[in-house]
Amino acid sequence: MKIAITSQDSQSDFVFDSEPWLSFAEEIRRNGHEIVKIDKKPEAVIFNNFSKSIYRKLSRQIPTNRRFLIVWEPPCNAPENFKEKNRGRFSEVIFPSPIWKKRFNGLSFPWPQNTETFNFKDNWSARKDRFCLIQANRWRFSKGDKYSLRREILSVCSDQIDLYGRDWNQGPIKDTLRLIKSLPDSIKEKSFSLKSAYGIGLKYQSYQGVAKDKIKVLEDYRYSLVIENSDEYVSEKIVDAILAGTIPVYVGANLSHFGFPENIAQICSSKAVEISKAMRELQHNETKQGELLKNGRDFLKSDFFQSLNNRLVLTGLALEICQRIT
Repeated sequence: MKIAITSQDSQSDFVFDSEPWLSFAEEIRRNGHEIVKIDKKPEAVIFNNFSKSIYRKLSRQIPTNRRFLIVWEPPCNAPENFKEKNRGRFSEVIFPSPIWKKRFNGLSFPWPQNTETFNFKDNWSARKDRFCLIQANRWRFSKGDKYSLRREILSVCSDQIDLYGRDWNQGPIKDTLRLIKSLPDSIKEKSFSLKSAYGIGLKYQSYQGVAKDKIKVLEDYRYSLVIENSDEYVSEKIVDAILAGTIPVYVGANLSHFGFPENIAQICSSKAVEISKAMRELQHNETKQGELLKNGRDFLKSDFFQSLNNRLVLTGLALEICQRIT
């Protein structure tokens, strides 16, 4: 069967040029299918995030039972993925969260992790006694958004944090325009919150630019601040922090609900004052530091962590789809 696969930015065909996606494509072909471009009359389609424009092109020629949607972003980033009308257009919707699987009656897969990078520098004494935050600055008028929380924390304790990522220090005009752009989706989702506007126009002296290699940047620090985009999934952020040999202060999902041990990080609520307090206490508690470092290294040796291997996860995902197509 001819199968088209869309890119994760939902704009074009997926380009299979590196692992683990080469293994994903290999599994599709191993099951007797051919990967073709969107304009080459595919008989089935796998969407990596929903695309209205591509859906319009393919919906008439591909029946519902041969359409599959893999969700890679939470509702605050990509609300189109979660709309009932859009989910109903697919045979299966596959989520990186058992919470979304249950709520939206779909399938789930573990978020894939790059286990092959487990060779962090054991140079604790030479590392900066500071926190590293590597995350983009985004704007969403959504209740419970974590983007405004990042800006709030930076305002409270920027003296402890070196900041990396895209779209910081853009100034009031660009920040306002990006926030306004998010307004229609927030209204549709009925999740409007003025708190999301916190930090418009602020510039942070601790901003260090974009991190070209997250692991290498993190390896210069003793601690990392990890704030998930949503409380309903666990992305690669906390694993990257542990792989780099840092101690994470973590704000996000209940780790145990996703199979992760809770003792691999200093867990915090979504309150900036409490996060700042936990960061300062951790910096002055060498016993706690030693415990968390050991727990993180033990986690990297665990069978559960090995099950998150990105090739393994994506190969399994491809096989699952192939079995359901046939």
